[in-house]
Amino acid sequence: MPAATSSLVYGFKARSQRIAAEQRGLISLAAHEPVNPRALAAHHGVRILTPADLPSLEAEDREELLSHHPREWSAVSVTLPTGTLVVYNPTHDTGRINNSLCHELSHLILGHEHGQLLTFADCVMRDFNDRQEEEANWLAGSLLAPEAALKHAKRAGFDHAETARRLGASEDLVRWRWRMSGIDRYVGKGRR
Repeated sequence: MPAATSSLVYGFKARSQRIAAEQRGLISLAAHEPVNPRALAAHHGVRILTPADLPSLEAEDREELLSHHPREWSAVSVTLPTGTLVVYNPTHDTGRINNSLCHELSHLILGHEHGQLLTFADCVMRDFNDRQEEEANWLAGSLLAPEAALKHAKRAGFDHAETARRLGASEDLVRWRWRMSGIDRYVGKGRR
């Protein structure tokens, strides 16, 4: 979820809703249907893999990523001469995986530049642009739980858990989007 102090430019939140609707349209989804990040990735020519799918990754490194430190990472995008590749952590639950994939796709959709790799002794780290990370978080949330889907869920009487299950998102993301979208205020009794 985005930080308490926002680095988003004015109007980005509304823009992310429009972009999400356009992206959903590209794969023929109604606003209340769950988005399949893999279908969206395929539309954009992005390959999605796990560390197990990378033959050049040493077995010890794969073990480190998936068994010793699975909570330390979710997904990473890499631009190669052959196109964009997203490597995700398959040890996470479906909602988190979908959010991670949508986050990485959001960077691509928004035309963000990759952070630089920084090397310190034997450690390699990537620097991050806070504004771009917050934008990717907002767009990923808009893709997974757009306002129209939340309104549909509210009208149908679904709680956060049921809405999350139906959208393939985490309950935390749905709760956050529900609150940030003001669904309870705007879809109350007599307001449809």
